[in-house]
Amino acid sequence: MENQLFVWTEEMSVGVALLDAQHRHLFMHVNGLLDRVDGRTSGDALSLHQLLDDIMNYNVYHIKEEEGYMHAFDCPDSDHLAAHAWYIARIKELFAEASGAVRSSSEQAHQACREFAMFTGHWHTRHIVEKDRTYKECFNEHGLR
Repeated sequence: MENQLFVWTEEMSVGVALLDAQHRHLFMHVNGLLDRVDGRTSGDALSLHQLLDDIMNYNVYHIKEEEGYMHAFDCPDSDHLAAHAWYIARIKELFAEASGAVRSSSEQAHQACREFAMFTGHWHTRHIVEKDRTYKECFNEHGLR
């Protein structure tokens, strides 16, 4: 994937190796979907749907894990949690649209998948820097580094 659109950099680090790795992994999935819909890789509708599923499932997993630490360490931020809730609701809508378009072999399938990937990548890029980095001190104080 030479032309990665979403690239995790050290400046995005939240100071927790596990969560930084999850952010990198999510970007890898998003870039993989973009490579597929933009024709840099090939595959059938099943592989396209698998990419969508992977991103959706990983989003839910990552956010639940992050929120679990926030609650366990008693450092939840209501704005942060609200941003997560809004995001999950929105990507579920985009996922349903893209998934439906792929299943029906719609001409809009690639565009719907691209919209899902772009929204996911852009949201995480902003969210990591604006929100996720705010929990660094709390997480580090509780030994999560």
